[in-house]
Amino acid sequence: DNTSSSSQVEPFDNDGDAISFVTQNHQTEPMFGTTFWCHVIPSKIMDQWRMASQPSVPNTLSLPPVNPFLPTCFELKNLPVEDVVELGTVEDHLEDATFLKLEDDNTFPPIPPASSEARLPNLIVDSQILKLWHLQDRKFKRPIADLRLKFVATNANISPLHRACADLYVMLCQDSSTETTYQASVCELEFVGSANDAGFHLRAYGFDHKLLCLAEKMISIYLSFRLPSETN
Repeated sequence: DNTSSSSQVEPFDNDGDAISFVTQNHQTEPMFGTTFWCHVIPSKIMDQWRMASQPSVPNTLSLPPVNPFLPTCFELKNLPVEDVVELGTVEDHLEDATFLKLEDDNTFPPIPPASSEARLPNLIVDSQILKLWHLQDRKFKRPIADLRLKFVATNANISPLHRACADLYVMLCQDSSTETTYQASVCELEFVGSANDAGFHLRAYGFDHKLLCLAEKMISIYLSFRLPSETN
């Protein structure tokens, strides 16, 4: 029974000293008739529990550094002055629209007016090394930018071996930039790289405030893979 088993089992405190419950007055649980004893917890154990409830922070534990891709500016760029002027209708741009009518009173669909130069991609850099176009968004009106880069590498697809090496090169760059792309993705910045017939295609998109920071970091990673003879 409970009395005989309790006399054979003696628990130990934190110091390894046996705690005898047999000499103390036992009590009986009224619902199931289980015998139990009440014992005062030693003060040393209480002190340990008290210290565990208020752990001290080690000096090596600290907050992570600030995410370098966290945007803080969400202002929209001003549109060109030409966008303020209404483009008008088809009839405003065509002096004579009668040629639009066909037989049986059928007509062509309306022809939209020609877009102004401000609404077309603008070539802002034109050199032997780089050609860069810029087109400002007029529809969604969000502080979002999309940067697409095309690296021309004539030897990236001259043979199946070269194409396989190009794909492997992209995989190595993606693996090397895992930590960077994760920090950027938390801030809704994404980066994608791929190999194609002409060379490599890189794309960065998201909030424009820190988009160039991500692009600069990723381009440096892609250009860091060099042969040992080219490191100097």
